Amino acid sequence: MTILVTGATGRIGSAVVDHLAQAGAPVRALTCSPEKARFPTGVEAVAGDPADIDAMRAALTGIDTLFLLVANVPDELTHVKRRWNGTPDRLPIGALTHSR
Repeated sequence: MTILVTGATGRIGSAVVDHLAQAGAPVRALTCSPEKARFPTGVEAVAGDPADIDAMRAALTGIDTLFLLVANVPDELTHVKRRWNGTPDRLPIGALTHSR
């Protein structure tokens, strides 16, 4: 069960990444600059932006749970649904967590 966290370098996102990693969960962290990010050992840092559909599709590969914690659009959940061109049941994830 791999978990993708967007906004992983932000105040909330970094706390979520740290907590998940400490709990032993496999975490993938989406960030614009993975080479600059400081994540706990074992966290997979991937380059991308939620506004880039190709980057999001690549980041979502193999993901079971998604934390949408980036605030670069007014409503990230609606944005992802529209960009994915479908409804939540068509997203390749089992759980979706959204925070404003």
